Amino acid sequence: MYSLEFTLPGLPMTRNQVQSKHWRARYADDMHWKELVATAVAGKEPPEPLSLARLELTRYSSGAAMDLDNCYGSWKSVIDQLRISKIILSDTPAVVTELQCRHYKAKPREGYIKVRVEEIEH
Repeated sequence: MYSLEFTLPGLPMTRNQVQSKHWRARYADDMHWKELVATAVAGKEPPEPLSLARLELTRYSSGAAMDLDNCYGSWKSVIDQLRISKIILSDTPAVVTELQCRHYKAKPREGYIKVRVEEIEH
């Protein structure tokens, strides 16, 4: 069974943060996270993109606990790049059948994210 775990420094913008930014800032943040994920998964791809997967997404930040839609929304660029990098076949509920988003406290300016992808048996 395929599994992949990686940690990246920094924090993707939340959906609330994205809404207040100019389109260029949104695009730059999107591209930044896609590049980080692409680098983290390079050479670690499964033989075929996963057709059934579990994603565990953990955010470590000093801010207050996030509401649910902000937590899940902040992962869009990361999940999109998992698809682009052929880790997962698609980012639809038919493929990502289990999606878990967590938020834990970290020291100020020491935020990071952790991503775990696991293949689910058919």
